[in-house]
Amino acid sequence: MNKITLADLLTCDESGTMLVAEDRVSSALVHIDEAKRGLECDCICAACRRPVLARHGAVRLHSFAHYHEDVPRSCAAAGETALHKFAKSLIAEKAYLSLPQMVVQEAGETLIVREPGRVSFDRVELEQRQGDVIPDVVCYLGRRKLYVEFKVTHGVGEEKKARLRGHNATVLEIDLSNYRNLDLMALEEPILDTAPRAILQSELLERGKSRLRDKRFRELEKRRRDASQLVTEFRRKAAAVLVEGEEWQLEAIRHQLDNFLDNEGSISPTMLVDDWVWKLWTIWTLLHAENGMTARQLTYFMLKNGWVKKSLFDPDTDLCALARATAAPEFRSAVETVADYLGDQQSDGIHALFYGRAGKRYYPGGRLKHWFEARKRELDEPYRRLDDVRQRVAHIVKLVSPAEKRGFTFEDWIAGYLSKVGLKSWQDLCGSEGDAYRQLLQCLDKLSRQFGWKEPELSVDLLGLPVEALLETKRAQWRQWQEDRRRQAEERALVEADLRANSLDEDVSKVFGGSGNSWSEMLITYDSELNTPIGHARQSIAGFAEMRRLLELERQKLADEEAFERTRLGCRRALIAKATASLGTPERAELWVRSQLRDLGMQRPSDYCVDERTLATCLQLLPARRG
Repeated sequence: MNKITLADLLTCDESGTMLVAEDRVSSALVHIDEAKRGLECDCICAACRRPVLARHGAVRLHSFAHYHEDVPRSCAAAGETALHKFAKSLIAEKAYLSLPQMVVQEAGETLIVREPGRVSFDRVELEQRQGDVIPDVVCYLGRRKLYVEFKVTHGVGEEKKARLRGHNATVLEIDLSNYRNLDLMALEEPILDTAPRAILQSELLERGKSRLRDKRFRELEKRRRDASQLVTEFRRKAAAVLVEGEEWQLEAIRHQLDNFLDNEGSISPTMLVDDWVWKLWTIWTLLHAENGMTARQLTYFMLKNGWVKKSLFDPDTDLCALARATAAPEFRSAVETVADYLGDQQSDGIHALFYGRAGKRYYPGGRLKHWFEARKRELDEPYRRLDDVRQRVAHIVKLVSPAEKRGFTFEDWIAGYLSKVGLKSWQDLCGSEGDAYRQLLQCLDKLSRQFGWKEPELSVDLLGLPVEALLETKRAQWRQWQEDRRRQAEERALVEADLRANSLDEDVSKVFGGSGNSWSEMLITYDSELNTPIGHARQSIAGFAEMRRLLELERQKLADEEAFERTRLGCRRALIAKATASLGTPERAELWVRSQLRDLGMQRPSDYCVDERTLATCLQLLPARRG
């Protein structure tokens, strides 16, 4: 036997053809593939209850069709009728259905009027007319009725919903659109329990809506009373809290932040202090809030300070709007009051006191920051100058021995110095003009320099610091150091003089040999002083260098003389050799070289011949050789 799916059951058209029909005898559903051909199938239409025949053609799809002898009619609902019969028999057999959660939603509120669960029934009817509607299935539980509608292709239309509203019955729609390919025998669980379902209408839903409306009405009445109380508190005059002489206020005024406020003495209805006070506090606080602050955070701290009416701190936004709408258009909560002030200042363009970022955190604007930083530098300058003085004094005093600085304090010292120079307080010393401050720094720096590497001055202003003994010790150490340096310099000069004298003496020996003592002992004038070369070398490095230069000249002179003598002897030997060859005998040659010649200016050739030039001249004067 073929399985019949929901899709097979609903395959009907206007001409009355279908894939599923009812057995005339047993009322069982029969698939076309299981039916005998023609009228032998003995089947009827589930909708009109008239005979159908089974068509098993070779070309067209197999299908049931109304018997042609009958009056033609539209049976497009035959499949749905069969589905309703199947569901009715199923619900009647099981006698229960699972109902979904019943929820009412109105004006953003949600109310659960019934939890999901199974409901058992007394009896079940199929497509029984109920006034102007015919529900798919009607389930009875006592006097209560449940209309069951099945959604396969289309759900319950708006027209039918309108008619159903006039019935005192709960309407349940079960969505089977996702089960079209499921076997009918497998639809039991989806129909009874698991298929999507929704309550379209119920007396419980109407009651829930009524409860929500009543609840909203009660809440609205309560909110109106609350809003009225807020307005009453808003308009109530309260004694102002006095804030005088607190440290933050003194500092804010000292930094001249009150210049950004109008000191009119007004007080906002939500506040318990003058507007001038909390606005000044807001400016001071935001200047010191590293990560900015929101209007609510600022107002919360004011509340902790006792500056805000508690009930007006930050009521619900809708409650504030209700108070403005019903009683007081000017009503503002404390947070709104602070936010308005911050927003007004933020909208002031480049001169804005504050600016906001994401999350409505506010930060001081450039104008305010520049003002505050400039004023802070101005106020901090005397303290910075005093700290400069303190550091310089500490630098000097730390050199003093513990015994000498016992009982010394900076405060006592500065008081004594101020009295000495005729000033009343350290602010006068370190104030805006700064002349006395700079003069003191110069004196301290000069005193500090006395402990450096130079000799301390004999007359220096000690400025009342306990350093007199230390300076005297420093002077004694300086004198001892100078004496030691002088002695060491003298000893070093003697050693260096000996080294220079020995070096020069060695150089003299190299130049003159054993006859060098005569040059070393000769007197030479250098740098307007008459002394021996060794004496000049011992006297100074410059004298040593000069004597070495003179010695080099002597060495060069001796070298030139030796070279000249070698040349002269060589030329004389050459002349004698030529003369011997020309005159015939050495005796004649020797006689000739010793004779005075008129052409040589009455000089002897032996004396005249000293180089190649004079040798050539002498050779030209040689007499010709005799045969």
